[in-house]
Amino acid sequence: MDKKIILFSFLIISAFLLTGFACALEETEIVIESDSDWISAGGGSATISVSLLNSSCTITNVEFRCTESEKFGDVSQKTVSSSPFITYFSSTVSGTANIEAIVSYNDSEGNTGTITKNINQKIDHTVPHEILSVNYLNEVTVNENTPVTVIMADRYGNLIDSRYEEEDSISPEFIEMYSSPQDALFFDGADYTLNYTKVYVNSSGAASALLRVSKVPGNNEISLYPPNGIEPQYRTIMGLGNAWPFSIIASVSPNNGQTPYLPADEESKFYINYYLFDQYGNPAGNRTIHIESSNVNDADFYRTSNMDNGVVSISYGPTSQKSVITLVAYSVDNESVYVEQRIMFDSTEPVDMILTANPEVMPSYDVSSDRTSAVRAKVIDERGNPVANETVSFSIVDGSYPSYSTSSPSLSEPSALTNEDGYAVIDFIPGSFIYDTNDPLYELQASANCTVRAVWENMEGVSTERDIILEWKNFPYLSVESEVTPETVSVNDTVDVTVRLIGDGWALQPDPIDVVLSADRSGSMLKDYPDRMVVVMDAMKEFTSSMSEKRDRIGLTTFGNKGWSDIWNYGMFYWAGYDGYSRYISKEDITYISQNYPNNGTDYSDYATLDIGLTPDYSNVYDTISGIVPMQGTPMRGGIYLALKELIENGKEDAVRAVVVLSDGDYNYYGDPLARGSGFTSYPSDFGDLTKNYYRFSDLSYDNQNLAKYAKSKNIKIYSIAFGNDLSYEGRRTLRLLAEESEGEFFDDVDSSNINDVYREIAGDLKTEAGVNTQMNLDFTNVELNNITVPNTQFEPVLEYVYANDRSTVISKWNRTEIVIPRYTVDDRDEWSANRSLDFDVGTVRLGETWETTFRLRALKDGNINIFGPGSTIKFNNGTDELSLPKTFITAVHNQTSTGIDFKDLSISDLRSTNTATVTDALDLKWNINYTGEYSAEQNVYYLRQGDDVWILFETMSPVFGPVEEKEQSAVFVVKDMPPGTYSIRVHAKSPDTADAISEIDSCLKIGDSEVSYIKIE
Repeated sequence: MDKKIILFSFLIISAFLLTGFACALEETEIVIESDSDWISAGGGSATISVSLLNSSCTITNVEFRCTESEKFGDVSQKTVSSSPFITYFSSTVSGTANIEAIVSYNDSEGNTGTITKNINQKIDHTVPHEILSVNYLNEVTVNENTPVTVIMADRYGNLIDSRYEEEDSISPEFIEMYSSPQDALFFDGADYTLNYTKVYVNSSGAASALLRVSKVPGNNEISLYPPNGIEPQYRTIMGLGNAWPFSIIASVSPNNGQTPYLPADEESKFYINYYLFDQYGNPAGNRTIHIESSNVNDADFYRTSNMDNGVVSISYGPTSQKSVITLVAYSVDNESVYVEQRIMFDSTEPVDMILTANPEVMPSYDVSSDRTSAVRAKVIDERGNPVANETVSFSIVDGSYPSYSTSSPSLSEPSALTNEDGYAVIDFIPGSFIYDTNDPLYELQASANCTVRAVWENMEGVSTERDIILEWKNFPYLSVESEVTPETVSVNDTVDVTVRLIGDGWALQPDPIDVVLSADRSGSMLKDYPDRMVVVMDAMKEFTSSMSEKRDRIGLTTFGNKGWSDIWNYGMFYWAGYDGYSRYISKEDITYISQNYPNNGTDYSDYATLDIGLTPDYSNVYDTISGIVPMQGTPMRGGIYLALKELIENGKEDAVRAVVVLSDGDYNYYGDPLARGSGFTSYPSDFGDLTKNYYRFSDLSYDNQNLAKYAKSKNIKIYSIAFGNDLSYEGRRTLRLLAEESEGEFFDDVDSSNINDVYREIAGDLKTEAGVNTQMNLDFTNVELNNITVPNTQFEPVLEYVYANDRSTVISKWNRTEIVIPRYTVDDRDEWSANRSLDFDVGTVRLGETWETTFRLRALKDGNINIFGPGSTIKFNNGTDELSLPKTFITAVHNQTSTGIDFKDLSISDLRSTNTATVTDALDLKWNINYTGEYSAEQNVYYLRQGDDVWILFETMSPVFGPVEEKEQSAVFVVKDMPPGTYSIRVHAKSPDTADAISEIDSCLKIGDSEVSYIKIE
């Protein structure tokens, strides 16, 4: 080839290459940059600029944009056609925004081109504004841990993270956390030591701390204090007592010895509670134990402990075979945790009998016909337990009946069956004595006794005999009764003991009363309606009825007309019945006189007559009173004289003696009863109204003519009654002086409205009351246990006193008509602690009074316990007389009831919603419960909103009584007013004899287009 051609070609190519290299723009020659590596959300903007490093080229246009503008927003200027080629970018969303610049340029030759450049703009959150969420486990086993994670956000919803701070090596935002109780601790990086910690956010926006909850079940409180003045928040984590068992204890009921025992009676069961505890001493709930039995016929079984108390409850039995069983219970979680328990079934055959009576000393039948003694034979087995349905025969085998006995004792029944407390009970009726004090054989302190025998025969035909001596008296002072309730009690339970002291002895009886009624039968006694005489006769009968017919005697004198007393022929006949004047006797008067004066026409032998002498025959007294016929004259002195004469000549020296004189007018015949004038022996009718002169009785001395003084000298009281309004002042004064000078009592202003009250008051005043000062000491330092006297000490107690307001110790006293001492309570704990005794200052007990105390004792040993120790006494009559307390037994056995029943289950199944579409108002829930126990299962229904701390109870179901199988349950959860969020539903069932049952479902609470809350179950 021609060298010239080759050279020309080379120059052409070189020129082209040199021209091309000079005008081409490299990507690295374009610079895109931000004036801020970081901007803050919602804060200032970053300036994004584009520039060239190659001066031979020129930028003609830049198109700016944020590649994720839908998230971060876009730049302020998208197209820039002149220098400076800048735009601005800001955002409210944190993160990394990619800013793209498409650069258009011209070279020096006029050629154009485009190059795309990108830059990442980092956007940090602004200041914290709120806690967005707190995440943790709201239920944690004691001493276990849970992360507590807090997410915060700024006001734009950006997470508060540490990206910016990590890049600049500075501290990010933090939240302060406090925990309680004291042993709920945060992790410090090496151990759990902190109740306070400062937790920094990480690059993902989480501020997380590890919390170890308390060793004690219950609430663990977390206090969260965010920065920037955000409102603190508080959370609760429930510490559950469901840790692995560390120890196990068995509790047996009954627990009546080193090896607890029960009768092999095909009925009795042992009830065993296994208590599981974790290493911190808490009940270990919801843990399973494995139980093995030494009886080869028993299968092993597994039970789960109750969530609340860590208890597994079982029963064992019943059986008819004597046997000793060993039960071994292991923790399934840790078989090194176990416990062995031996139990025994023993014979139930009766082997012995105890005989008691209450009271052992009682009033004789003549003193109190309604007082008997309860004879009680108790049949027991070899352990001292009562045996029912055993026949016991009773008889009186020996007696000492003195000559003054009038009847022998007897028994209510010849035999009886034992009841559930082991007692066969009959009544013993005491004998009686001569009651008539005038009988030469009468004995002031009569006493007799006999032996009552009880015979019981066992299954082999061997008889057991027990004797008890019972005594009856015509009782000088008191009798004593005692009782306990209940008679059979579980060990560690209580009995109420009652002791009664009854004032029923002859020494407390009122003195006998001899009283003569002296009544006016003058004509004025026919006045009024009903007639004064009729009213007074009724009052005297009531007075008579208030006396004791066996003890008290009544007599009657009357004063008025002498001779034939016929109201028809009396000038004032019209006073009878209605008092209106009439010349003729009306039909009504005839009827009235016939009905009220059946003895009309009586011929009285004198102006004053002894109508009936002192007598205990009250029927004759009633008849005599009914036979009074009133008609003219008021010979009061004569009536009183005859009454005194009867009391002096025929009255009893030991009796209370009195005359009760009633008059409605001024005295006349016989003159002045007080003998204040001159005495004469003329005719009684010679003396006029209110004369001071008097008829002199020849058998009385001068001083005794004053009948009031005469009565007083003979220890006789005169009770005087001014009846009606016809008496003059002097007439009333005379009646008053008669009473005052004889130390009796005067009653004025008496009429038909109050005459009965007056006679009742006189009757009450005549009845003297005797009483006996009494003290009772109940000594419990030693008691009889299973027929052996044992100490009842503070360290080895058999019985313990129990104070209870209005129950122990209570004291009261009453009689037949009123409460003498209202019931009140005494605290005897100090006395018991000091002396193991109870002392009672009973005070005075009178006839017909009953003093009673009730106190409570706790039985701490099993067996038959005679609660009154040998040192217990009742002393009265200034300590000269003494009564013993009757033997009073209780039987203490170990508790044979329990809430634990073996092989009982509780479960919840098929918890579901029955709604088929979106729920806008209420969620309908259904589930099934299975319960094989014998008590009742409780069910509570809860909801939990995510972010909240505790399950909220919204429904408590009615108890379900077992056993039940697949029993459907339903509840309604009203949701229309609930805040949005994520919810869970829980049903928690529990019963006394099973482990708890819990079932849960999750549900999603949403806000729809109509902004109505609803729950949808998926």
